[in-house]
Amino acid sequence: MKLHIKIFCFFAAFIVVTAVAISTAKAQKNEPPSGQFGFGVYASEDFSCGVDGVYALSPNLQIGSLLSFNVRSGGGNSSSLFLLGPFVRILASSKVSPYFEGRFMLFTGSGNSNAGLFLGGGLAYYLNHEIGVHAGIDIINLYFSPSFTIFGLTSFLAGADWFF
Repeated sequence: MKLHIKIFCFFAAFIVVTAVAISTAKAQKNEPPSGQFGFGVYASEDFSCGVDGVYALSPNLQIGSLLSFNVRSGGGNSSSLFLLGPFVRILASSKVSPYFEGRFMLFTGSGNSNAGLFLGGGLAYYLNHEIGVHAGIDIINLYFSPSFTIFGLTSFLAGADWFF
């Protein structure tokens, strides 16, 4: 995907998350969960989507994993991709929580497999201790097999989580 489309997607999600935060900030404050499990959905810039499972260790630290399965077809070709991505998310305390995220990603499908470490960050806002939205972008991607590194605005993700 071209860089200008990724930048547009990031800023569109940033505007949505910020608009939600501003519209609700007057009535309530950002309330990240703590000691709670959660499930959610997410979408990425290539229109793939999946589910995630999250555990909030504290209001500033979450661990979890992304999971998706995508099937694509067109032009007489088809492919499938399975993705598993455990992550750690460190959130700052503020009205809208900036966060740093590191993910280990395992991709497999169509006869190929790859793994890598993805580092980036974004913004999160929690309407209450149960519902939150987040949008982020990866800045460094370190792939292991074959080995290569990508530096820049690479992978965009946006999603929502429900904690209980």
